[in-house]
Amino acid sequence: MVNSSFNDGLVIRELDGSRKDMALFIQLPYIIHKHHKQWLPPIWEDEWKVFDAEKNSAFEHCDTILLLAERSGQVVGRIMGIINHSYNQKQNEQSARFCFMECYEDRQVFNALLSTIEHWAKEKGMNEVVGPIGFSDKDPQGFLIEGFDDPVTVMITNHSYPYMADLMAERQYTKKIDLVQYRFDLPYPLPAIYHKIAERVLLKGYKAVEFTKTKDIRPWVSPVFNLINASFQKIYGFSALTDEEAQIGRA
Repeated sequence: MVNSSFNDGLVIRELDGSRKDMALFIQLPYIIHKHHKQWLPPIWEDEWKVFDAEKNSAFEHCDTILLLAERSGQVVGRIMGIINHSYNQKQNEQSARFCFMECYEDRQVFNALLSTIEHWAKEKGMNEVVGPIGFSDKDPQGFLIEGFDDPVTVMITNHSYPYMADLMAERQYTKKIDLVQYRFDLPYPLPAIYHKIAERVLLKGYKAVEFTKTKDIRPWVSPVFNLINASFQKIYGFSALTDEEAQIGRA
């Protein structure tokens, strides 16, 4: 179990597996971003499932570590480390990931959290640390570097404070990839060209399927997951959805 002490009473420790510790980990972003107008809070119930090894099958092919930063008995930061063995094997990499990182504007806390993940990754035989990125590309990822006044439109965008990217740059990490989010204002009524395109698609035999009951969706879950696995291959950080994950989606 990780339990490291730093100057000024700072302690970085691994979660002890209790529900109380997990609650501290999950609720921290809600506290840090309490007055952050553009921050889009995750769904509380979903967060518990993400970090539950019994409910999140990604844990089966990943090594993980969850850390809290505390000073004078107060939680001041958090971070998760992940080694996705399935992804590494496919990409022929030895990389670890850090994700779900949150802290106040505190250089010492930021550096202590990241250094602890780096040390953990090295002990596991990894030669690279990448982040923020979670189990897959569907988890919140990246540090925001511009557009801080724009609202978040997708949950996988990590709407972080400006200081997070600044503190990261001080550690001399280099850019792995740019993630770009676009917003398009749909005109109303729809331009005629939209209707013409839709008519051409329908003439080719395609059709839109509408559902009124949840049970009607279930037969389509596996085909949709197969489509995602086939079409997302070139997206950075993508991990193919397993049969078990498809079954969970059908439940």
